Amino acid sequence: MIRLVNLAAILITLTASYALYRMKYDATDYSRQVTSLREEIAAERDLINVLKAEWSYLNEPQRIQRLADQYLELQTLDARQIVTFQGLSDRVGFRDDVGMAQSSEDITGSIPPLTD
Repeated sequence: MIRLVNLAAILITLTASYALYRMKYDATDYSRQVTSLREEIAAERDLINVLKAEWSYLNEPQRIQRLADQYLELQTLDARQIVTFQGLSDRVGFRDDVGMAQSSEDITGSIPPLTD
């Protein structure tokens, strides 16, 4: 009877030891994975910061103006080109988004007045 109890205790001890060592090595592996992931995250954050800096450089107004002057043939805006909504009613016979011929009366008559 005592031998059976001793044998069971030895088996339980061996099983517990194996499980304990297995948990230790698993924890070590997980720790390495966490460290590796943290390093990857730090590298990605650095890359994001570099991309933000590049984007900031690419969106500088002076740079965009220089490129527009170099590659686009833009003309300066004439003050006569700017009209208000009321100025649109002076134009007769223009087409709407659907391509239907419209008159200025159709446009101004379809806008409801603003109410407070």
